[in-house]
Amino acid sequence: MSFIAHARQLGFDLDAIAELIALQETPHAAHGDAHRIAKDRIIEIRDRIARLRRLEAELVRVMKTCDGQSDGEPCRVLHALADHQACEGEH
Repeated sequence: MSFIAHARQLGFDLDAIAELIALQETPHAAHGDAHRIAKDRIIEIRDRIARLRRLEAELVRVMKTCDGQSDGEPCRVLHALADHQACEGEH
């Protein structure tokens, strides 16, 4: 697998990949910069995971308000999606 393809699989953007490729020319002097770029990517990944966990928790909470059965009442999932305050206001 090529360097670029592997870096893309790990989620590095093109700017970071270009910088990493440039660092390959001086691998012994590149440790600090390469480490910083990788650390920045880890921070981005962790931030995204945290956002996804919050989204998951909110969606689970919204789904728990509705049993999926029609009981003559409006669907609470649809209501929450249509009115963002219905999500935020019930925490």
